[in-house]
Amino acid sequence: MPTSETVVHGIAVLDIHEDKWAIWQVSAMSLTGSLRASATNAVVTDGFDERAFRSLSYKRPVLLTSRARKHCTEAVVLETPEFDPEVFVSDCTSWVDLLQDLFWAENDRRASHNSHKVQARKKARAAGEPLPEYQRQGPLQDIDWPAPPLPSVWASSVECVEPVNTEALRVANGCIQLLNYWLEIENDRSRASRKYFNGVGGSAVRSWPVPATAVGAPSA
Repeated sequence: MPTSETVVHGIAVLDIHEDKWAIWQVSAMSLTGSLRASATNAVVTDGFDERAFRSLSYKRPVLLTSRARKHCTEAVVLETPEFDPEVFVSDCTSWVDLLQDLFWAENDRRASHNSHKVQARKKARAAGEPLPEYQRQGPLQDIDWPAPPLPSVWASSVECVEPVNTEALRVANGCIQLLNYWLEIENDRSRASRKYFNGVGGSAVRSWPVPATAVGAPSA
């Protein structure tokens, strides 16, 4: 998998069947103001075309279908960073867990603030002193975090008999769902109204996840 220092442009999907090679390119792009994933290029060749593979897999980890994994012996492919959907989902959910913890901590802080202010006003009233100012802080509205796509959208089988363009496109569509799952999390994280996340992860929407534990504690 790519490291946190690597700029990742998306995912490449490779399928091989009956000496046909299909490479589908998935990218995160901003066409209407927000990043969304889509299929941006595809090539089907008779046999291996190294130039096409390098072009479509540029700065992208590669997801090999089960039959591609079985038949591929090309070193340039096998040496390319591999995309692991399960690790990707795990990195995404680590952010949901972290951000949800920050959400609960903010709700707890608000409840504690309200309780202390109410007690302070009661004490002041009992002592005949001016009441301290108090503006109640309401609880946050629950965040409807997106659910990860089902593994079936990217899973494949060596027994598959579909043409390579059909199978590669199906798996690429699954990768689009995976990338958009992450981008939806990022859109929720980076909303201006969620200052209680304390800037963890930065101000911009990121196109690729790293484990939340790799980022460190949020700033105060």
